[in-house]
Amino acid sequence: MAGAGEALARRPGTPRALVFPGAHNLPLWRMAAGGEVELLPVASRDEQIARAAAGEAEIVHTAPANLEAEDARRAGLRAFMGGSVGPLELFAGPSWPGRRRLAVDNPSTGFAPLVYGWLAQAGLREESRLAVGGTERRWRALREGEADLALLHPPFSQWAEEAGFRRLARLDGPPAGGGLRPTLVGASRPGVPDELLAAYVRAYRRALAGLLAEPEEAVRLLGREAGLEPRLAGRVAAALLPALAEAGTALAAESPFDLLDDRYEAWFERHPLAYAAELEAVRQLLGPGRWLEVGVGSGRFAAPLGVRDGVDPSPAMRRRALARGVRAAEGVAEELPYGEASWDGVLMVTTVCFVADLDRSLGEARRVLRAGGALVVGFVDRLSPLGRLYEARRADDPFYRGARFYSVEELRAALGRAGFEVTAA
Repeated sequence: MAGAGEALARRPGTPRALVFPGAHNLPLWRMAAGGEVELLPVASRDEQIARAAAGEAEIVHTAPANLEAEDARRAGLRAFMGGSVGPLELFAGPSWPGRRRLAVDNPSTGFAPLVYGWLAQAGLREESRLAVGGTERRWRALREGEADLALLHPPFSQWAEEAGFRRLARLDGPPAGGGLRPTLVGASRPGVPDELLAAYVRAYRRALAGLLAEPEEAVRLLGREAGLEPRLAGRVAAALLPALAEAGTALAAESPFDLLDDRYEAWFERHPLAYAAELEAVRQLLGPGRWLEVGVGSGRFAAPLGVRDGVDPSPAMRRRALARGVRAAEGVAEELPYGEASWDGVLMVTTVCFVADLDRSLGEARRVLRAGGALVVGFVDRLSPLGRLYEARRADDPFYRGARFYSVEELRAALGRAGFEVTAA
């Protein structure tokens, strides 16, 4: 499958991007045709990360989990935009379920854990894991009988269906709530200017908008770049374009909670004792009446504490909170979508470090509180050992990279300016 597109001569300053073969490159093919990116095809996740670390390209398009491995961390790769590879579907060969040889890229990362989870839920287990490479190579292994299971996306999934392979499941839905999980991120290596990345995102959005407005162009590109005849190209475009549109291109710097919501959730699973202790500490401070959590996130605090309402700017977090029974409204701390004196209590847990304007956020909390109401703030003290650790590692953490931590005295002063009386600290 072609990877670089029918591009113009590379202009000075044109970014290079390491990409896997697949129809998800539709917007990138359109950009390449306009000289806005040079596409460098890769065959496997390990090749992609190694070439990025060697400085061969400014940008990689890869599965979000691929950035969590140690080699990607050493390379300093940082997600800056979301995306999708289209429907991720698990296909089986004729020997299934008698044989269960699973073709994967890297057994420890990428999309492989999605398949492991599906097999576990089905009460099954793969007999072997064949590290063959990206989707193109997984399709080849399935087609040639070297593997019995492979997770595919367009156009490989359409090829598999037409060849008579059995579709077992679609695996790109989130574990809780609606919508689709981001299955592709654009990531940059250190030193790439923010201005270049912002221009890249704008170009991608223009290309995607053009394809959505003229689907026949997508069909033509699929014919030229992937060698698809018009009938199959039409099927692939119909399956892929809605997923690309839904995934969007949100900047990770603006919303890591949307791109990395699985990683956020995993923290609570990995640290059950710390989570339980935090819950109990907050529980001791909550009083009676109607409470609102500002920055409710996925509802990890609100739900077990009986707080039935919350507000959060992240769609992914709100979906998870709703799945836990919390009424999660869209909004930010600086402009709460509620009238004056609406709540008996306001809860903010690990929220103040993320707000854009602390004084305004606390002022909004006071505005929506009834007379005699309480504000409970759980936060990481900048001067505590944990706060110093977070400060030291902030540049490497996608969630805390844009955070601002406060000391006890700094927060006490801000609460005073908002008209609160601090009764416990």
